[in-house]
Amino acid sequence: MLVTVSCTVPPERQAEFVAAMCLVGRSRRRTGAMRWDLFRTGERADGYVEVYQVPSWAEHLRQHGGRLTGADRGVEERARGPTVGEIVVSHLLPADPRD
Repeated sequence: MLVTVSCTVPPERQAEFVAAMCLVGRSRRRTGAMRWDLFRTGERADGYVEVYQVPSWAEHLRQHGGRLTGADRGVEERARGPTVGEIVVSHLLPADPRD
């Protein structure tokens, strides 16, 4: 499954955000993500999208449950600090359940 996390980051806080998100990426991979990346949106200079892939919905739930340490939670909070407005999370499941 694919998880996307979209947010807005003002220009003056973008360097801080990107640095914090590098730590989030390490955490995601450590807790089960097969792939992770961070993108800026082409439509808006202040838009960012985190994208990561996990093998299954159950694996993703384990990321939220027993695998997150207090340090992981702190890294996520630090990365959310520079954001403004709503953070939108999407969970995309394979169209063909056999995949």
